[in-house]
Amino acid sequence: METDRKAIAKLLDMPEKEVGIDRYLYTPAFPNEVKAWKFIGKHDPALRRYQNRLYYPPTALIGLLDLVTELLFRLKFNGLGVVPALVANDARFRKPVMSETELLIQVKLLRNYKGRIGIFSGVIADQRGDIVAENICRGTIIKI
Repeated sequence: METDRKAIAKLLDMPEKEVGIDRYLYTPAFPNEVKAWKFIGKHDPALRRYQNRLYYPPTALIGLLDLVTELLFRLKFNGLGVVPALVANDARFRKPVMSETELLIQVKLLRNYKGRIGIFSGVIADQRGDIVAENICRGTIIKI
């Protein structure tokens, strides 16, 4: 199942302007995995100027990983108001992300301890396939 920004906004109960990803891919054959894409244009509001270049800050990359993690849980538990509360992040940033780059964000649920605590693995790669950032986080599952 592949959708666009409008469907993501409806699923996450957010305004369409605040959704940070462009589209995602989720297949029932792999229920613990979701892939999302984001294009960073020249006028993206999160871009910052550093040494006369526009780059995407690491805090915004972590925000993308958190958003895709929440999207995975909304899809996996059929939108029943289940959202992960992330406890600890172990993020590693490998290279800066400049403007005019398309990012692939992939999040997997590695373990689910009796529906309470999960371990998530997230990877962000650019259009050339280079890994930009990776993240392993632990979190509790909250039912709203």
